[in-house]
Amino acid sequence: MKATERYRIDHTLVSPALARLALRLALIMLTVCVLAFADLAAGEAMNAGPSVDSSVSFTFLDVGQGDAILVSTSDGHHMLVDGGTRAAGPRVVARLLELGVEHLDVLVSTHPHEDHIGGLTDVLNAVTVGRVID
Repeated sequence: MKATERYRIDHTLVSPALARLALRLALIMLTVCVLAFADLAAGEAMNAGPSVDSSVSFTFLDVGQGDAILVSTSDGHHMLVDGGTRAAGPRVVARLLELGVEHLDVLVSTHPHEDHIGGLTDVLNAVTVGRVID
């Protein structure tokens, strides 16, 4: 495939690198969601997991370099995957509060790189967290 070729995703042309990144993020998110919510259902908080009728939404927070992804169910459960850099922490907190998120059922740290966990200190100081997965 030539570097100039593009993929069409939702009627928008994107570069192959961006398409690979989107696919990678989607697969990571699916895996994290299945593991995190299955872990909740298997633990003592069995009734705290999402209901069968709930839907799931993903909000990709703008943290510049790094990741911060909010996974929410329609019945009010929230999971944050990573928190961006330390400098992005206040923006992550502001966006969570803007979205009405004052409690995270699950906080996931995918790996200990600054651009993924740097902002989590601000998140932990601002909202309550039920379970941390690292």
